[in-house]
Amino acid sequence: MKVVFLCADKERESLLADAFLAGVAKWGDEVEKVYKSPKDELGDGDVFCVVGVKSAKLFRKIKDAGKHVVFFDKGYFRHRGPGRTWEYWRVSLDEHHPTDYVAVAKHRPARWEYISRRRVPDSFAWRDGGGHIVYAGSSEKYHSFVGIEEPTAYAASIIKRLKKLTNRLVVYRPKPTWMAAEPVKGANYSPRNESIGDVLKGAWCLVTNGSNASFDAVLAGIPCIVLGKAIARPISSTTLDDIENPRLATDDERTQWLSNIAWCMFTEKEMQEGLAWQCIRPQIEGGMLDDSELNVVAFRGMKPAKGVLKSHGAAEKDKKKASKAENKHTKQQRKLTKHEKRNSLAVLPPSPGGLEEAPQGEQDVFGEIPAQALRPDKEADRTRSD
Repeated sequence: MKVVFLCADKERESLLADAFLAGVAKWGDEVEKVYKSPKDELGDGDVFCVVGVKSAKLFRKIKDAGKHVVFFDKGYFRHRGPGRTWEYWRVSLDEHHPTDYVAVAKHRPARWEYISRRRVPDSFAWRDGGGHIVYAGSSEKYHSFVGIEEPTAYAASIIKRLKKLTNRLVVYRPKPTWMAAEPVKGANYSPRNESIGDVLKGAWCLVTNGSNASFDAVLAGIPCIVLGKAIARPISSTTLDDIENPRLATDDERTQWLSNIAWCMFTEKEMQEGLAWQCIRPQIEGGMLDDSELNVVAFRGMKPAKGVLKSHGAAEKDKKKASKAENKHTKQQRKLTKHEKRNSLAVLPPSPGGLEEAPQGEQDVFGEIPAQALRPDKEADRTRSD
């Protein structure tokens, strides 16, 4: 199988392509990196990779040619690593979000238990009560990608329908990075400097077409109505008619949903080691990865940003004295070049003591995470309480 990565002439995408293709090559498949142009012919390849909704024309060209597309975009965690690169990239086959895959996969919670630690808060029980409705918008590029009207007009039509179905206050939260956003009649306007967490406080429900805010909402205990392919669709209502009684998935359903999402986003280090391709390749062949057969479910990657740690109350309590061996390990990490840190390709010896004894703050970089160390038992619960 030949995998071609069509990337922009930008360092971030080039490093991502290098990492992913290195992992593909580890499984014996042929690889090629090509700097893209929508006007170019696709050339020879069985699977093509593109990044972001800006690649809409290429995405459609590949699908029209009857080829598979591996689509990359920012992960569902909302923070960046060194060099402002995304720590986790979401990866989906033939779709903008891996929503259809998440709806049917049956992954174990082991990987989610590890990668979510200190990056997102523990998921909350569903809200008891709540007042306002949040409509989370998307960018103009996303709307063009999925073929719906431009964001402001689309938001106005959704809000107008909501006002006919409920007397609840509606808050319009456009995508913060979409500079052309403007208020919409019938809804309060959430400015771009207001966090999604603040907007969701006291909310009754979140409505969206494709925003990643649906992920944040579920973790905060706020049910969703998903009108497109946003990642929360498998455990959400899908019609505005449910606005006064949105679906509340069971705890088991939410756990399975999170467990499946964990296998749809990866660090560049994990891509370079072949873990992402190990999950994607079976999908191309009509199957699914059985992670119960794996010895490793994650690789240590970039540590969370300090702001994220502070927001989750995890900054101070993780400041433990490191052993001499651990300090030596830290010094080794500091010797990495900026390029190596950004790409997460340098392979260092694992932190002394393995997962159980590794410090949980500064040292959370590089090394394999044994699957057996992360099974959903008392030890796994202990690691999540860090």
